[in-house]
Amino acid sequence: MYQKILVPIDGSIHSHHTLEQAVKLAGYMGPSCRLRVLHVSAYVLVGDAALVVDPIKVQEEEGKAILAAAAPFLKDAPFAHDEVYTAGDPAETICRMAQDEGFDLIVIGNRGRGLFSELLMGSVSHKILQHANCPVLLIR
Repeated sequence: MYQKILVPIDGSIHSHHTLEQAVKLAGYMGPSCRLRVLHVSAYVLVGDAALVVDPIKVQEEEGKAILAAAAPFLKDAPFAHDEVYTAGDPAETICRMAQDEGFDLIVIGNRGRGLFSELLMGSVSHKILQHANCPVLLIR
């Protein structure tokens, strides 16, 4: 039924649970299924102040660490999978990737890293539910 599944994660315990459920689902779909784990770092606005660290590099390292933490969930997966890191508006990037690359399903958690960021940026999962061109499975 689903041959290409996109699973956005943010490193939270909720996203680990979501990934676990997506791996189970992909396993049911069989070896022809392909699963992509995606982490999208939101753009960070930085003023003209002198910085000791490069915020883009820090963000990229954090993103790669989040994807590395997903590896144990995929260790014995009987299907193709990959991990992708990118930066941008999370909901927009996820929806665009799903459309451009022909994903059949997006599996996403309903809670992310924190209430403050959700209030500040709006719910990523809510935006994806509204704008995705394919089915979305929301994991509680």
